[in-house]
Amino acid sequence: MKITFVPVIYDCNDNCISCPVPRKKNKKNPEFEDIKKEIDYVLTYSKHIEINGGEPTLRKDLLKILGYIERKNPSEIGLLTNAQTFYYEKFAKEIAKIKNLKIITTLYGHNSTTHDAITRTPGSFKHKIAGIKHLLKNNLSIELRILLHRLNYKHFKDIVHFITNNFNKKDFNKIIVMNAKLTERAKENKKVVAEKLTNIAKNMEKPIKQLIKNGYYTEIYHFPHCILPKNLQQYSKGITADNKEVVFSKNCNPCLKRKECSKIWKSYLYIFGSNEFKAIK
Repeated sequence: MKITFVPVIYDCNDNCISCPVPRKKNKKNPEFEDIKKEIDYVLTYSKHIEINGGEPTLRKDLLKILGYIERKNPSEIGLLTNAQTFYYEKFAKEIAKIKNLKIITTLYGHNSTTHDAITRTPGSFKHKIAGIKHLLKNNLSIELRILLHRLNYKHFKDIVHFITNNFNKKDFNKIIVMNAKLTERAKENKKVVAEKLTNIAKNMEKPIKQLIKNGYYTEIYHFPHCILPKNLQQYSKGITADNKEVVFSKNCNPCLKRKECSKIWKSYLYIFGSNEFKAIK
């Protein structure tokens, strides 16, 4: 998998305890001309491109960047954002003018207590939900990610309950359930954040079945098939990372699902080892 994302900023208005992104303190954010070069390079081999950060919406020239990409006519422009800036509906209206734009945003909890404890930003849950609703009001395509780790995996059923009670099945083009890459701040806070995938997977079956029953298109990322209950393995679809960051363990060689597997985060194996992964025969 070739990288198709372009980081445009190091700054962020959240302080997530599980953030895997390098924080380049005292380093200037990329210049527009440098970003253009990265965009041009990605579009030589992909019709999909994703803008991320940091938090891209903090850039004053974000619309200029997106407009530059739009003129290149990609099939899809992904914008990975915490969506909090769209609390201001005027900005949601402006961003909605970009063609083929998909918003990608992550929900950490079913209420401000859980979500804000992870972002470590008071009010972030309130602003995110309002931002999502403003984006939907302006007909933006949204991919919702649910990132599970030690601080929230036992609340997964509550997160799903919140989604089904507050959003229509057509509001999200996809819901992705995934686990944390344990690098950077997530690695620094591993005693608080890191949880065995086996334990997380035990709490996934009923909530995911509830999403599917209610008509939400749902996929599972970064959970190897052998970790999942059998009736969830068909939803294990993809990865969000460069191949250098995910690997097979020595136990995976004879596995029948090897070609379909998302592999395992290298950072996860460094902390937990590979004993829980068993080849499917």
